Order: sequence, then C-alpha cells, then structure tokens
Amino acid sequence: MQQAEFDFIRSRLNAPKDVDLLHERCGYEKDMLFNILAKKIVRRVMKDYYVVKKHERHMHTEWKKGKTLLELSREVNFPPVLTAKFILEQEMSAKKFRALLCEPEKAPSARLKKELAEVIANDFVYSPSSNKSQAEHGRKGEGGIETWLKKEGEEFLTEKEHRVTAEGGKTPDFLLKKPMKVMGETIHWVESKASFGDGVEMNRDYKKQVLPYKTKWGKGMIVYWYGLIEERVPDKDIIYVDREFFRSYKS
Repeated sequence: MQQAEFDFIRSRLNAPKDVDLLHERCGYEKDMLFNILAKKIVRRVMKDYYVVKKHERHMHTEWKKGKTLLELSREVNFPPVLTAKFILEQEMSAKKFRALLCEPEKAPSARLKKELAEVIANDFVYSPSSNKSQAEHGRKGEGGIETWLKKEGEEFLTEKEHRVTAEGGKTPDFLLKKPMKVMGETIHWVESKASFGDGVEMNRDYKKQVLPYKTKWGKGMIVYWYGLIEERVPDKDIIYVDREFFRSYKS
C-alpha cells in the first residue's frame, strides 16, 4: 500500500461503523481496517489520556447525578472502558474495577451491571474480549509462519525455545538454525506482527526489535499481517512483507 492510500483510509476511520462502510464501498479487508482504526484510537488515547483524566472527579459527580458511563465517554470522546475506569476508581480499587470488567454480572447494583455491560460492548480496543482477540491474532500470525517454515523444511528456534538458551536480550519469534533464501536474500530470523505497518509502527518496531536482531544475527524478515506502507520501510536490508506474501509464495 502507498502512503496516500493509507492516509485516505485512516482519515475515514473514526468508529467501527466506518469499517463496514469502507469494506462495502472499497473492498478493503475488515480485519485490516479494524487494526488501523484500533491503532488510531490507541495513539489518540496516548495523547489525550491525562487531559481526560484530570476531569475524573467531575465525571464521577456527573455519573452520580445520573449520566451513564457510556454517555460520559461519548461526551469526552474517549474509549468507554477507560472512561469508566477513571470514574469508578473514584470509589473502588483498580483491582476491583478490573475484576468487574471481566465479570460485570458481579457488580453490586443493577445500574452498574447494566452500564458496565454497555461500555464493554462499545469498546473494541480496551475491553477484555478485545484484549483476548488481539492475543489470539498474535498467536495465529506466529502459527502461520511456523507452518510455512516447516513446509519449507527449515529448522528454527521459537522465541520461547531460544530464551532458554539465550544469554539475555531481545529474541525474534523464529531464529533459523541455518540461513534460508527468500526473495533472493539470505535471512536468519523471522518476526511476526499482528498489525498494520505504517511509518510510526515500523519505525518503533525497528528501533526496539529489528535493529537489535540485525546487529546480532544479520538480515531477517518481518511480517505485518494486515498490510504495510512499502515506501515507509525503515531498512532496505530487511525483508518486509504482509500476508499476501504467503498467499503467493513459491519456493
């Protein structure tokens, strides 16, 4: 994908309903759109977190007067679960809030039970089910790479296996026991990312993981399962691919 197309998509994604609209009108895959939207929300949260948090006492007062948690989250344009966290931690511990978030049916009042269910249902980024889904997508991506490597007859150490023998430091998802040729290049490791690789994401991953891997083991390959912006890859020595690579790969 090119930067201009990504900017078009991102600018039109502001709520889950926009995913359906872009999917129907433009044919983009829904999981890619959800991932781009989720990252947009997360980055906005990072920017606005303390701006919203400083109003937590006022929001708590408004909630006590009768406004719902979901209404208040929409007023401040902030994720429902995080808004509820700010409000409810005015009268319960963070541990208690996390427990109720996982089991809202155990809330001490009918009102709170209903409102917690509402914020959970309306937050596809910070709800427990969303966290579980994100973890599952990560495992699925790693499983896809493992299947591919085995099919190609490659031997490797997974991140977990390598940590047992490593002396410390960051380790890739798959460290090859012998180098392999991919797209005319020799690689020594493969990293899986259940995300879309825009410039911000790829630069962050490069500094935190890819560059240390390259320094220690040499060239490798990183997979952004939901797509990437080709013109923004930070290192031409590294192979950057998305899931289309596996759909068309021929050894």
